[in-house]
Amino acid sequence: MEIRSCSESDYQEVYNLICELEATQFDPGLFQIAFNSKLNNINCLFLVAVENNSVIAFCGFTIDYHLHHAKKVAVIEELIVCSHHRGKGYGKQLLDRAIAIAKENHCDIIELTSGLDRDKAHEFYLKNGFTKSSFKFKKEL
Repeated sequence: MEIRSCSESDYQEVYNLICELEATQFDPGLFQIAFNSKLNNINCLFLVAVENNSVIAFCGFTIDYHLHHAKKVAVIEELIVCSHHRGKGYGKQLLDRAIAIAKENHCDIIELTSGLDRDKAHEFYLKNGFTKSSFKFKKEL
């Protein structure tokens, strides 16, 4: 397994993983606009884990200053391992790489949100040194 930066050619496999993460199908055209926008944003980093020339895991995160922390912060926006490859340590390897990149970029904090029903993901993050620190609220517009 290799971890590398994501490229435009990874679009379809990343799309499939994000659809699996959210248990929904997104409009492919709108997803591609979002994907390309993030891929070309210097504050966003996309990592993929590749095995046998297939993307099997994805991690998307941003690095920027946050006023409410008064610090530079890394925010993991997505972390997904294909269901057929879970339990092999790929998620931990992606998480560890994201943390290393955050440290290299002088971040003081790395944070993420996770859906309320994702108990296994919560266990994973707690096991890897994260703490529960807040609630996330949203409103559909």
